[in-house]
Amino acid sequence: IGLGIPAEPLFRSSINFDTYNVRNMSNMFRLCSLLTSIDTSYFDTSNVEDMSFMFYLDRNLKELIFNKFVTQNVKNMSKMFSSCNSLNIYNRYIFV
Repeated sequence: IGLGIPAEPLFRSSINFDTYNVRNMSNMFRLCSLLTSIDTSYFDTSNVEDMSFMFYLDRNLKELIFNKFVTQNVKNMSKMFSSCNSLNIYNRYIFV
């Protein structure tokens, strides 16, 4: 139709958020239909308690890159990757 919207998902992201004080990451990337790859290596997740539904329904997400993903304080990870049907690659991941 010529709306400038790509037919295939093209979105790759390396995100550098200041997440030190974040306690709740639930639904953070939920329903991000164009997200195909994300590098969370710069996320400080040491204070996060809720990661439920974080990537829920991200059906085009194929690659998650983790260098260090601290989950020692997380109490809820329910359905964190639910319905991520294309997800099959974890690079450099370490869950602490």
